[in-house]
Amino acid sequence: MPTALAALALIVGCRTSATHPSPATNTPANRDTPNRGTARQPQPTDGRSHALMEVVAKPEAAPAKEIPEVIMMGMIHGAHRTSARYGITQVRAMIAAIAPDIVLCEIPPDRLSAALEEYRRYGTVEEPRVRRFPEYVDALFPLWRDRAFSIVPCAAWTAEMAERRSETLATLRSQQDERWQLAQAAMDNAEREINRRGWRDDPRGIHSDAYDEIVRLGMRPYDEALSPVLEDGGWTSINEAHYALIREALDTQRGSGRRILIMFGAWHKYWFLDQLRQRDDVRIRSPLEFMTETPPDG
Repeated sequence: MPTALAALALIVGCRTSATHPSPATNTPANRDTPNRGTARQPQPTDGRSHALMEVVAKPEAAPAKEIPEVIMMGMIHGAHRTSARYGITQVRAMIAAIAPDIVLCEIPPDRLSAALEEYRRYGTVEEPRVRRFPEYVDALFPLWRDRAFSIVPCAAWTAEMAERRSETLATLRSQQDERWQLAQAAMDNAEREINRRGWRDDPRGIHSDAYDEIVRLGMRPYDEALSPVLEDGGWTSINEAHYALIREALDTQRGSGRRILIMFGAWHKYWFLDQLRQRDDVRIRSPLEFMTETPPDG
């Protein structure tokens, strides 16, 4: 069973650079269109790849008539490969049931185009920052290939930030710094409580308010004690940077009536929901509304 430190590394680790994305929104705003989400995009005729157009195309104007729906889906990354309750089959079924117009994902903006182009051409992804997330490679991308939705990259880590953070944490651990010990103990306690409730890979538990509060309390010492030394790699700072990309994408969709799915590590979920609940221009829906009974993976 992974330690809280390992889980945190999966949640926030990244060694690639990020820039602000321009979300592509090439699906209909009217959610009552009978065949919404099934049409293939036309291939570009100007030499650009389909995948690149998905990421860099300018958002189309949408009539201001409906509040967009936002669904925040908490991911467990590598554990999706082995879970019988929240495995790739269940993730794919949930995405298909949600039928998003736009997906905001935990991939840096400068990595997504290459990954989508690889997948479009070869049906696989070798790009290391993306390949480590089976929820995208094995669940999201197969649906993207066959359906008309856009993918917007919203991970804000850069190589420099990740390197500084890793070096600082390594120093604190080697020195048995009291701040690190306090943060590690709180994260371990949160992980134990999640496991005690059987929620480690239970989508119903993961998408509960109680789960979010366990994580909030578990990350508080890490945030308060280590953010001053981690600077832009601190918990609040990196969540603010991620959410700035999410906010930018959401701002382009005011009044569009589109359905927007956010797929990020489950421990980020409470932080983003806190921000989303302050907006009056989106309607938040739980992914549990879209759960379907699917056979266990394995």
